[in-house]
Amino acid sequence: MENFCKDCKYGCETKPTGIKPQTGTVWCSHRGMQMGLNRQMPCFVPLKIKKNHCFSCKHAKITKPSGESPSLGNIWCDKKREEINKQRMMDCFEQI
Repeated sequence: MENFCKDCKYGCETKPTGIKPQTGTVWCSHRGMQMGLNRQMPCFVPLKIKKNHCFSCKHAKITKPSGESPSLGNIWCDKKREEINKQRMMDCFEQI
């Protein structure tokens, strides 16, 4: 995996003062200094970690077959035919 500063969670396009860093660099809010865009660092944290939560599944519905809505924080799963917590991660996840 490429762990470049430009793709890191801590890489910012502006300094805390609001000034843009020099061309070819990003501001590292973790270390508090300018870093090269393509520098590889061990402190790298990806921008977005992909999770397969039930609310993003193609089987997730906001209403039950009867027409009523699921409990707060739940969704209706057409595949399992039951209410499931929308933050749960299941093996049966299918991308929309």
